[in-house]
Amino acid sequence: MSTGPKTSRPRSSLHRGKSAQQQNTMVFSDEPPQSPSMTDYDRQHLALYVRLLDAAEEQAEWTEVARVLFGLDPKRDSERARRVYDSHLARALWMTEQGYSDLLRSALH
Repeated sequence: MSTGPKTSRPRSSLHRGKSAQQQNTMVFSDEPPQSPSMTDYDRQHLALYVRLLDAAEEQAEWTEVARVLFGLDPKRDSERARRVYDSHLARALWMTEQGYSDLLRSALH
């Protein structure tokens, strides 16, 4: 029997920050706008994009991400949950490749 201190596994970034209930009050579209430049929607959802990227980096199950970040139940509506997850993750990845330049430009002006 070990008498040393118990260590708990750190929570993934998916579960940090806003609770699922708080996160679910955020308004989101099933698919973010597909614009060649950063949109107001993108600016309003930057924190969501970061959390999606963190979850992807941690290889979190898409179903858990859809449930925690979007408040969707993949068991009830798998198609919609997957579409919302995939489209927002794709836009988050786009932000890391191209959209960030719009952010930098607006910060400099």
